[in-house]
Amino acid sequence: ARFYTNKLCVHLSTVPNCTFEIVMADFRFNFDRIGTDSGDSSACPEDLAIAATKEKRCTEIQFGTHSVSTLASSMKDVGQCEIQLCGGAVHLQHINLDAAEAKLKLQSSELKSALDLKSDLVPHIYEGGLKIWECSVDLVEFLHHAKVDFCNKRVLEVGCGIGLPGIYATTRGATVHFQDYNYEVIEHVTMPSVAINCEGRDRGHRFYAGEWSCLANYVNPTKAESQKYDVILTSETIYNPDSYQSLLGVLKHLLRETGVSYLAAKSHYFGVGGSTQLFKECIDKDGTLRWE
Repeated sequence: ARFYTNKLCVHLSTVPNCTFEIVMADFRFNFDRIGTDSGDSSACPEDLAIAATKEKRCTEIQFGTHSVSTLASSMKDVGQCEIQLCGGAVHLQHINLDAAEAKLKLQSSELKSALDLKSDLVPHIYEGGLKIWECSVDLVEFLHHAKVDFCNKRVLEVGCGIGLPGIYATTRGATVHFQDYNYEVIEHVTMPSVAINCEGRDRGHRFYAGEWSCLANYVNPTKAESQKYDVILTSETIYNPDSYQSLLGVLKHLLRETGVSYLAAKSHYFGVGGSTQLFKECIDKDGTLRWE
């Protein structure tokens, strides 16, 4: 069953031995709570600790340094695929993920050990960017059916992987910046996929790799309102409660006061402990944002 109420989408799916709920909600600034004693909400994301033994500092991968011919060559090597969503109303292209993974395995890459394990997640090494996760597809469908206006909007996709929601926003007139934990995912998967859908043209895209805990300071060190985002998109990023403060820090410090963030996630992530309820409680306790 699927229904929409005030930008809240609940999608119930049943698979053998597992019933799960995908919840999409938007987050906005809670002006009633800002300035109250709800913890140090002004703390810099640099100070927001996550359970980590090694921090991957943020870096920007320049779209301009990857010429159209280089990206075209990369796409020729691995091929491309098309995904049709919303009953065929939305057509998005992406790099062939199996071929991209095989290519990465042949290189001296930090990801090689994780890919050889055939694991979707190896903490602090690989965060699942070479897979199309269910909720990223649901987020695109929600945005389309809700008729979210992206024209001339400044958008950030956090934990993008292949970047389907951000690519969708790009095709609807937004200037989109993409972030993923892994540099290799950005370089070999996200950028080529964006280039396919934009026919190789640079539409103001920017690409970042690294930890959320340092993302806000890297992207907007002066905390200028002009450098913040109208919309922040993210999907399948709340599976680990240890990362909630860092993700919340990104939303608090990079979302404009009039902005909105759309999150798509399963109701509970068995084995790792994350859930939509826990994340909503984290938001409520902090008090800076409100969810709908």
